[in-house]
Amino acid sequence: MTPASIKVVIANFPALAAKYGPSGLQLVQAALKRLINADAARHLQTQVFDIADPSVMSKIGGPHVLGTNDDRGAKLSVDAICKALNPDYVMLLDGPDVVPHVGLSQIPGLIDGDRTIDSDLPYASPAGFSRNIASYLAVTRVVGRLPAARGETDPNKLIELINFSIDHRTSWPNTENLYFAISAEVWKVSTQLSLGSLFGNHTALFVSPTDGHTGIDGALANPVHFINCHGATNDWRFYGEGANQFPIALDTPGFSSVLVGQGAVVAAECCYGAQLYNYRLSNIHPPLCLTYLWKGASAVLGSTTISYGQSASNGQADLMAQEFVRNVIAGASSGRALLQARQTFVQSQMMSNPCNLKTLAQFLLLGDPSLQPFVLQESELEVSDGTMVSHRVV
Repeated sequence: MTPASIKVVIANFPALAAKYGPSGLQLVQAALKRLINADAARHLQTQVFDIADPSVMSKIGGPHVLGTNDDRGAKLSVDAICKALNPDYVMLLDGPDVVPHVGLSQIPGLIDGDRTIDSDLPYASPAGFSRNIASYLAVTRVVGRLPAARGETDPNKLIELINFSIDHRTSWPNTENLYFAISAEVWKVSTQLSLGSLFGNHTALFVSPTDGHTGIDGALANPVHFINCHGATNDWRFYGEGANQFPIALDTPGFSSVLVGQGAVVAAECCYGAQLYNYRLSNIHPPLCLTYLWKGASAVLGSTTISYGQSASNGQADLMAQEFVRNVIAGASSGRALLQARQTFVQSQMMSNPCNLKTLAQFLLLGDPSLQPFVLQESELEVSDGTMVSHRVV
């Protein structure tokens, strides 16, 4: 029998208790127990590590974190867990106010308004702790984050995503309506190139200005979403651009009555497309990345900061998003799809280029990295008693 794959959940129970209260922590822990049981049925051995507990971390010879801002301690804790267990999947639990992003230094000479880069990339590399992006070019781990926003007070927002992971089923998407895509007009050619590379056509592309809610809403049920629009910090909207216009292309309120395909995969090239800002603090709408997950998407690839791409060719964010989607529709788990995308990016791009370094650092996966969204092929295998069974080829 093939040994079970190993999945580790990186948690901080005191931080969860501070965020949701003791009763909220108990609800999250109960949901994690259900996830462990569900994963076991999927041949996954899942273990939860409280990286704030000295006794837990001392058993594997690693340090415990000293607080929610201890990104160095969190990185070293994950390194110790990975050294001890060599897991197939690493899932960071909750937002950066529970398990922090690692704050990486802005690249010298790149002046774009970002002082630092919030990143989950260091958790995916065996390299020692550093704030230099170039230290993490060796990317070997499958890592994703099952998120909640900074400052979230309702534990059910996180529990709902845990339940989605429990209930997830790999799907056979309708290849005739495989993707939804929308682009700012200024990046139309670049997006057409991306879609042609991935799907062999760009006939279903929406372009903003012109397209937006509600005209796009029917296509949001398609299983793969490819978005090449503008984003802004602490903003629940993605924007188009054309003729000095920046209309709303997608936004959180626009999703209120929209059907998103269960298990959908989203690749958003937009600036700040995966920023988990505190929407309650300013009484604003939640991030669109979280709205997607609450609507049933299984994975969102996005950037925590200002991202880069080309107008009439492909580079930086275009390539990261392309490779992620390519790997997912080939049957990879969402976490492995990102790992392979990062590796391909490092191997194929000039990593002395500051924009390429930043692209590697800023894109991350929101969602359970062990979930396999799609299987696209089917064959028939004969079992020992002579009957025929359907077999999904990954």
